Amino acid sequence: MDSGPIPLVGEHRTKSQPIIRFYYCRFCEQLFAFTTCDDTGEGLVASFGRSTTGGRWEIRTSSGPEMLVRIAQTATRTLQPNSDGTL
Repeated sequence: MDSGPIPLVGEHRTKSQPIIRFYYCRFCEQLFAFTTCDDTGEGLVASFGRSTTGGRWEIRTSSGPEMLVRIAQTATRTLQPNSDGTL
């Protein structure tokens, strides 16, 4: 929303589904999962924020197919913050 940089921080691949790419905005502290679509390019699957208890990634919005949202949610478990709290 503020045109700030949102770097790619990870990718998740499955045999039968497209690549899911994760981008992290350090300003809003949200993680965004995108996937490639043959006809439209990249599309948002879901956005995640940290839970107040435990610091796990929780879905804030989902706009992709339910199966891809579940895959993205599972893949967030592998994304751990750096020692300074950044991703």
